[in-house]
This record gives sequence, structure tokens and C-alpha cells, in this order.
Amino acid sequence: MTQSGKIGAVVYDLRASGVVRNLLRIAERARADGIDFEIWPLRAQGEFLGQAKDVAPVDPVLEASSSHQRDLDSFLHHSALAEALGNRSPSLLFSPGNQMHWHIAKALQMLPANARPRFVGRASNAVVSLGDANPIFRAIIKPQERFQFQAMHHVVAVSEELQGQLVNGIGFDTERVSCVPNGIDIDRYASGHGKQTENERPIILGIGRLSKQKDFNTLIDALAKLRITPKPVLRILGRGTDGWIASLKRYAENKGIADQLELLGHVDDVTAHLRQADLFVSSSRWEGASNVVLEALACGTPLVATKAPTGIAEVLRPLDEDILVPVGDASALAQAIERRLGQPRGSAALIARARDYDLSSMLADYSGLLAEQLSRAQRRCLDPYETQSARLQHS
Repeated sequence: MTQSGKIGAVVYDLRASGVVRNLLRIAERARADGIDFEIWPLRAQGEFLGQAKDVAPVDPVLEASSSHQRDLDSFLHHSALAEALGNRSPSLLFSPGNQMHWHIAKALQMLPANARPRFVGRASNAVVSLGDANPIFRAIIKPQERFQFQAMHHVVAVSEELQGQLVNGIGFDTERVSCVPNGIDIDRYASGHGKQTENERPIILGIGRLSKQKDFNTLIDALAKLRITPKPVLRILGRGTDGWIASLKRYAENKGIADQLELLGHVDDVTAHLRQADLFVSSSRWEGASNVVLEALACGTPLVATKAPTGIAEVLRPLDEDILVPVGDASALAQAIERRLGQPRGSAALIARARDYDLSSMLADYSGLLAEQLSRAQRRCLDPYETQSARLQHS
């Protein structure tokens, strides 16, 4: 039965990322369940644009593409976003990742209180103001984070650790926060599992956009500290600006390992690389619940990861505490890499852990939650949390 009312999902664009990948999965399941779900990027650009159009109606706020930094571009177009939201009048607004939460809240603030849709956000990364960043920066960012979450009627956290941050750190009522971990199509990844190809040199794989968050500099530092032969290859898959590419190449050269670094850019399907790699390393400073960590598990690829808040340790700790190292500690990371490269592949246990994060269960949870929130919006009932949105006009 078709659910009454429309959901508009707002993202900056449709570039390759875990946030966008999960959005497309959620959109496909929601529409299959009879929910009128549309995708509204601020900019109609990105590697997943074509795929998105196959999944759901895509209606960009701004037609032209842009090479501007996404936060700045979003900041400059709050009025355009507010106008679009006012004209389209969704019953429910969905923000699938941290990148647009604050900008959506600012756009909603520009609308009359009675014209603001019900707002659900997916918290995909750690609460920055509760982390280890510079105290001055944390003091500045804290009211901004409170503002964006205050605008939401419900928040979905991707890990229990993050759910705890929202309740205990931000002060959210427990009834307004759900936890729905990321999911993995285990059969898709595990079906090709078999005898690993023997590489002439060990292949260490890093995956993610070239950014401060992924901290590939520390991974390069760790590579430079390895004392194993033959020397491993560090293969990084992920999009990045020319500046980031040049910076990482220069950093590797300064460390004396330029010949061991391979930057392959964006890759549509990382599965073949995960199956070929001797080791996958997640060196992130922060993550919500990493899709690629789940993909590595599902492929049976050995892995090492930093204890990045807020979700990776939650996934990996049941396997072996030794595969988790402190964030930014190149020496500890190098030791863990050497230790794990010297052990058997151990694919069966990794794949078994991946099965705990079933994609179909995740999508069923999202579809049910969105339908329930849509029903609340359609009833237009003034529940105890409706006043949170109204506070925007006074913030």
C-alpha cells in the first residue's frame, strides 16, 4: 500500500561516498515499499548521479555544477534551498549524512514555522564538539551542532557509540534517537571468495576520499616504518583534488617511499581490489560506521584500523583487539600491520562478523522508521518534540 506524503532527501551532490551509497539503498527500498521518496541534491553532479536517477526521481536545487568547496557552496545558497523546500512542501525532510545537517537547519530557519516539514537526520559521523579537536574549535562548533540537531524531530545514529554521544553529549531525549547500523550485502561480496592470488609484493589497501578525515598521511608514515621484505605497495582508492594528490605524493617522497605509493583515484567497484589485497587499513581520524570496513570483512580481507570514533571499534573489537590502534599513532599502526601481515588470512571469521550487519535488516529498519515519521507528519500532531523545530526562529 502506498504511503501518503512525500519525502525529500537533501544531499550536497551525488559524488561517490558512503553517505550517498547508503542514501541510494534507502531510497530504493523506500520506493519499493510504496513510499514517495525523492532525492534533492543541491548540485546535480557526482559519480552516482546516473545511478540515483535509476533509483528515484532526482530534482536538484541548482542545475549548474560547481567546483567550489561544498560547505562554502552550501552556505552561499541557503536562500535557494529554503525557496526549494518551501515550494516543494515535502511532508518529511531527510538528511542522510552530516554534510548537510547544518545547512538544512539554516534553510528551515528562513521558512515560517508552520511551513517547516518534519525533519529526520542520519548522524553518520562523530559529534565533533565531543572529540579531541582543539578546545577553541570545539567551543565554536558546539552551538552549531546543537543548532542542527535541535532542528530535527528524529535522529538515526549509525552506531551505539554515536547514539550515546547524541543522548549524553548533546542532550537528546532517548525517544528521539534510533540506532540503525550500516548494512552489507554479504552474499555479493562473499560469493567470490576463494584462494587468494599470491602477490609479488604485499598489497596494503586504503580506501576513501583524500581528506584530513581519512588521515592517509599517518598510513604513509606507518608504511615508511615497516621493516619487512619485499617492500609492500600502498594502494589508495579514492577521489581527491589535485592539491591533495600532490600533497600525498610529496609526503611519500619525503618519507622515501614514493615508489611504494599508488593513487588510483575513484574506483566504481572496490571488490576486486579488496580480494587481491593482503591487508586493508582504515587510518581514519573519525568515522561513523564505515561501509568499506564492512566490505573488507565481507570479502574476507584481513584488516587493521584506528579506534576512530564512533563505530569502527564497535564492529571490529569482537574479532581481535590487536587489529585496533590509537588514532594518529603511526608506530602502533606499523606494528599492527606487520603483525597482521604475518598471520593467516582468516577469512571465515571475518565473513561471519560481516553477517551481523545484514543490509536487508538495515533497509527494513529505515523503511519502517521513515513510514512511521511520515505518518506523524501526515497526522500533523503536536507531539512533545514539535517545539524543537519551532525554536529555530529564535536561534
